[in-house]
Amino acid sequence: MFSIAQDDPMVMHLIIAVAGREIEFRRHTVTGRSDQTGPEIPLRHYCKGLRLVSEALERQEGGIGDLEALCTALYLMLLYEQKFGDAHGLGLSNHLTGAAWVIKRYCKEIVSSIFGPPRIGLPPQAPALARRCQGPQDHSLFIVRLLTWIAHQDAAASTFKVGGQFNGALCQAIGEQNSATWENFERLNHFSLPLYRTMWADSYPQAELVDDIENQHVYSLLSACGHLRYMISDLSRLHGAARERQEVAVEEAIAQVGHLYNDLLQVAGGLSMATDNSHRLVANIRGIVAYYYAIMLEFHRVSSSHLDGFRVQEVVQCIMDLAAQDYEHGGDESIVRIAWPLFVTALVTDKARHQNWVLSHLGRIRRFGKNYDRAYEFLGNIIKGQQGPPGKLSELNEPWEEIFVI
Repeated sequence: MFSIAQDDPMVMHLIIAVAGREIEFRRHTVTGRSDQTGPEIPLRHYCKGLRLVSEALERQEGGIGDLEALCTALYLMLLYEQKFGDAHGLGLSNHLTGAAWVIKRYCKEIVSSIFGPPRIGLPPQAPALARRCQGPQDHSLFIVRLLTWIAHQDAAASTFKVGGQFNGALCQAIGEQNSATWENFERLNHFSLPLYRTMWADSYPQAELVDDIENQHVYSLLSACGHLRYMISDLSRLHGAARERQEVAVEEAIAQVGHLYNDLLQVAGGLSMATDNSHRLVANIRGIVAYYYAIMLEFHRVSSSHLDGFRVQEVVQCIMDLAAQDYEHGGDESIVRIAWPLFVTALVTDKARHQNWVLSHLGRIRRFGKNYDRAYEFLGNIIKGQQGPPGKLSELNEPWEEIFVI
C-alpha cells in the first residue's frame, strides 16, 4: 500500500490523513486536552485526497486507469470515516455507495472471472500489482484483497444500518441473486492468499511464508464470518415469508461454517490463560472464534429463530473467556479487535458482571477512535436504562442520537 502511495499523491494524502488523525486522537484522549488545531493538517490531507479521488474517477471514464490506486484510496477513505467520521454515518455511507459503484463499473469482470472455468494447461495469472501486468486478462491479487477488506468494512457498517451496498454489489458481480453465498466470499479470500509471496517472490522471508500457511484456515473463518454478518443485517430489508425463508438460509449457513471450522472452535475452547499470544495463530484463533460466536448471538438477537437460554449463555461465556485471555496477553489493542463481539455480548447476556466487564474495557479503547467512544456511551446509557435484570436488549433496532460502526 505504501509503495503505491510513493507513486500516487492521492493515496499518500489519505495515508497521512489516517495516520495523522490517529496520532492526534490518541494524544488528545490520553492528555484530556481538546485542542481543535490538532486535526487540521490531517483534515487538509483528507480533503485533498478526496479531490484527487474525484479527479481519478473522472479519468477512469476513459479507461481502467490505475485501479489499484483507486481501490486503495477507497479503503483508506472508509477506514478514516469508520474511525473518525461524523455522528450520522453520512461520510461512511456515501463512500460505501461509491465503492459499490466502482465494483459495478470496473471490478465486475475481475470478480466474475475468478468464478469462471479455469484455463486448461495454464497457471492462473495473478500478479501482485496490476501495473506489472502484461495483458488485460491478468488479475490483481491486491485488488481482490482490497475488495475483501472493504467487504468487511461494509458488513460492519450494515450491522448499524449505514452499509450493505458494497456487499450487495459484490454479490451481483459474483453472479448471485441472494446474499447467502459465504462460500463464494471465502473463495475470493482464498484467491488473494498468495499476495505477499507473489509480490516478494524469492525474497519473501521463509518464516513469513510458514506463518501465512499456518493462518490461512483461521483467516478463511474470518472471511466467512464477515459475510455472515452481512447476511444477518440484510434480513432487515425482508418481511413475511421471504424473511422467514432467508432466516432459515442464514441459520443453515451459520451451522455450515461452524461445522467446517469446528477444529478451530475446539482449539479455542481448549485455550487457557497460560497460553500467551506470542504465536500469532493463537491470537487469531482467540479473536476470530470470538467473532464467529458473536455472529451466533447477533442472529439470535435479530431473528425469530432463537437459541435456548442455556446455549446463549454458553456462547456468551466462550466469548468472555477468549476476551479475558486476549486482554491478558494483548492489552487494550486486543479489545479493539474484538470490540463488536463484546458489544453484542453485552446486549444479550443476562449477567450484570459481563455487562460491566465489557463496558469497562470498551471505555479503555475510546482513545483508538471516535466510534469506540460513541459505542461506549451508547452501551452505557442503555445498560443504565434497562428495566429489571440484564437480558436481551434490542435498542439497536431503534433510532439513536449518534451512529457508530465497530
